Amino acid sequence: MKAAFVLDQFADTSACTDAQRAKLSFVPSPNGPVAIFAAGTVIEGDEAIMRCKTGQASPLDDECRNAVGLTESQLATSQIEYKMNTLGINDKADRELYKAGVILGYDDKLEYIHGPNWEAYQVAKAETQEEEI
Repeated sequence: MKAAFVLDQFADTSACTDAQRAKLSFVPSPNGPVAIFAAGTVIEGDEAIMRCKTGQASPLDDECRNAVGLTESQLATSQIEYKMNTLGINDKADRELYKAGVILGYDDKLEYIHGPNWEAYQVAKAETQEEEI
């Protein structure tokens, strides 16, 4: 049973097995390098099942997919929920904007990072406001 992480995952190096340590990457941070499992890192067994159920990973084989027991739609929903939680998108309206591709998250000033549908949303929003006047 195999799965792959959908986002970078922070790693507790003190709890890693030798096999897991071999898959680590390190990213810079203000306090020194931080250990991560990069998005796409393959995991196996019970961990793969658990990570898929929480939206952290995507099944890579039928054995894992069957063990997880979720439909493709349920897996996709779980992954989107996980991504929004990871990005700190908690406001209900902002979660809808993220799902619609209007925003990708927030910048350092907590302003929207525009998604691929930002312009279309702005046009529709302006048209709706004009109709209400």
